Amino acid sequence: FCCSPFYPTARVGRLPGRRLRMRRLFGLAKEEPAPKEAPSLSEASSRIEEQVANLETKIQKTDEEIKSLVAKGSSNPTAKARALQAMKKKKMYEQQRDQLLGTQFNVENLAFQQEQAEITAMTVKAMADGHKTLQDKIKETDIGSVDKLMDDMADLQDEMKAMNEALAAGTEVDGATEDELAAEFAKLEEEAA
Repeated sequence: FCCSPFYPTARVGRLPGRRLRMRRLFGLAKEEPAPKEAPSLSEASSRIEEQVANLETKIQKTDEEIKSLVAKGSSNPTAKARALQAMKKKKMYEQQRDQLLGTQFNVENLAFQQEQAEITAMTVKAMADGHKTLQDKIKETDIGSVDKLMDDMADLQDEMKAMNEALAAGTEVDGATEDELAAEFAKLEEEAA
């Protein structure tokens, strides 16, 4: 009874007999391979471009085949049927090419939108950083100190103006006034004339 192939053994560290036989029969479970990285949009676009070029080549070959079969049409009875089959094949290739071109457009459009989103995100971050810097600079500057600075500048300008006026004010030379000097100047003009 205890050695029956269907009776699980109670040994420590060993699998029950039935499991052990199943493992021998089917083997261990295989590890799943790591998932492949998704292709980038540019890779997808270039792969689609290769497929479109491949289909273009097939379309050209099929077109040449159709022309040769049509030329043989009168001498070969199966040429017409083969030409019709080739025309169907050509139409199928053209439909596949058109679908791939539409898909490629969508992929390139998505790549463009992705670039625009990255530019927008970068711009928003730059604007947020600029806004923060501006706020920090405004916090560093006290409006009261700016008002005081402007008042001090106005006072200094007034003082400088007063000094310049004082320096430019006429001075009496040996007791002569401005009127006496003007009269003497007029007298010199008459003599010179």
